[in-house]
Amino acid sequence: MTNNNNNVPNNYVVMKIRGKPVQCLVDIGSVSTVISCTFAKKLGLDIKPWANSNSLFSANGAPLTVVGVADVTFYLKGLRIPHTLRVVEGLAPHLVLGIDFMKANQVSVNYIDGTFRFYDDLIVIPLQGYDSRDNCAFVSQLLFVFLSMLKQ
Repeated sequence: MTNNNNNVPNNYVVMKIRGKPVQCLVDIGSVSTVISCTFAKKLGLDIKPWANSNSLFSANGAPLTVVGVADVTFYLKGLRIPHTLRVVEGLAPHLVLGIDFMKANQVSVNYIDGTFRFYDDLIVIPLQGYDSRDNCAFVSQLLFVFLSMLKQ
């Protein structure tokens, strides 16, 4: 479900890592897929040293401190998607999907119909707005409210 309010940008997708739904910012301007160090530790990811000397920079040109890499498997509608994330200090939002992820998984982003498409439309998921409530998706929150109303 996408948010039809044009004032709220729908630029997140929800996938699972280690069974937990995670909101991922879709960033077609980011060359690398990155995760915050704090969030990587919260998920219990194994952070390995990063041996690459290439620097990463934020959109405003500030250098990012890469502390390592973490191999993860995203789960989405039965599809397992392995990817190596760069682990960054002080990153907000928690996880940013970059061009490396999109190229590796043949992703196309359609902002007109609000969708994120894998492998020639094999899997199509909606772009969503950000929900700050512990990285829960809007769909999950709406379902919970609906089920609560049914019990009354």
